[in-house]
Amino acid sequence: MNDEKLINTLSKLSYLLTNIFSTYSNKRYYNTFLKDEIIKNIDIISELNPWFEKRYIEKSLTSILNYLNIENLNNFLSNYNFNNNKKNIFIIMAGNIPLVGFHDFICCLFSGHDIYIKLSKNDNILFPIIVDYLKLIQPNFKNRIHFVDFQFNQYDAIIATGSDNTISFFNYHFKSKPKILRKHRNSIAVISGYETKQEIILLGDDIFSYFGLGCRNVSKIYVPVKYNFEFMIETLMNYNFVLKNRKYFNNYKYYNSLFSMDKINYRDNNFWHLIQSKKIHSPISVINYEYYKSKNHLNKIILNKREKIQCIISNGLIEDSDLFGSSQTPSIFDFSDNIDTMKFLENI
Repeated sequence: MNDEKLINTLSKLSYLLTNIFSTYSNKRYYNTFLKDEIIKNIDIISELNPWFEKRYIEKSLTSILNYLNIENLNNFLSNYNFNNNKKNIFIIMAGNIPLVGFHDFICCLFSGHDIYIKLSKNDNILFPIIVDYLKLIQPNFKNRIHFVDFQFNQYDAIIATGSDNTISFFNYHFKSKPKILRKHRNSIAVISGYETKQEIILLGDDIFSYFGLGCRNVSKIYVPVKYNFEFMIETLMNYNFVLKNRKYFNNYKYYNSLFSMDKINYRDNNFWHLIQSKKIHSPISVINYEYYKSKNHLNKIILNKREKIQCIISNGLIEDSDLFGSSQTPSIFDFSDNIDTMKFLENI
């Protein structure tokens, strides 16, 4: 399939995702299939995995639209040149947030390679529905896209995402094959002290979307010395709805008790905790913070931690940072861990 035809197929997917939660209905079967199947399964997905609430399933579907902009796709593909040497690509997907492996999937589609997907047990319903839709409107995908288990061994290259321990195992298990292995990362935000209320509200989206489970979620904030947290804490109260999720609530109560018993200095903000720490990663319901003395001091800190950081959020204080509120809406040009997946697939 040439790029133009594939982009046209993906534009149909984009159109349907745009209207999936509207009352609009198209009479053609393939136009109602995707909408009907997703709506029918949302409650099932949330019941099986309480982290996947409807609001975040909708958010993940909306985020996919950033990948499917036709102009962006054309610009994106102009950077690569694939031959007809078809290979089998084994994608081992994470399951921390809905459809987290969609970017890898899109890249493999454009590469022309055959795709073999091992889904996470935490996210094994939504993706097959979308793939079934693509196969419905493009029957030749039936021979290109397959779902397999971990025992699959007819692969030429691997793309896998997981915890640090899991990736150590993958590195050994797949040592003889070309691979992209992505370890655990988190994201950071840099506060200047001059943020508007709207910027802090948007920061809340970077922190609390998907309950903080994504690698693009902000788990740590850097603040200037003597920064007053009161404005931030008050503004972020809009996000206290996360406590309604029982798994988040259990995490919040657990760390409340743990910090108290261990006599750790922390601040309880009624639904999240602030703790001073040099670590990038923080557990659910906890945000780490660290003071910086100057921009130069801050740049040195970030440089030393760069391999643990997925993206940086600020109001322009840090070069090449993303704006507040944008961490969960990456574009097709945003490669995880800054590893160019398309270049990898091009060179296999």
